[in-house]
Amino acid sequence: MDADRSYNPRPARAPMTLSNAVAAHVCPIVWCRDCGQQVELDPAEHVQGYGAETSILDWRERVVCSEYGSREINPGVQYGCYLFGANA
Repeated sequence: MDADRSYNPRPARAPMTLSNAVAAHVCPIVWCRDCGQQVELDPAEHVQGYGAETSILDWRERVVCSEYGSREINPGVQYGCYLFGANA
């Protein structure tokens, strides 16, 4: 291998979509940077509003804090979550 070429051992992958999150039982969790509220969001509900093939990366840009109205969020993901929603 040339010393000038960078090597990435991981193949490129498509970003996770909302429908992938539903199928994988993944809970996207968002924290509002302005008020600190933390909420687990049900991806199945968001599929209806944003479309099944919307990537999590695109979707997170559209999320708005229900308390503060801010779009300044820190996204995270919880794997193995079977109960969705803030009250789950």
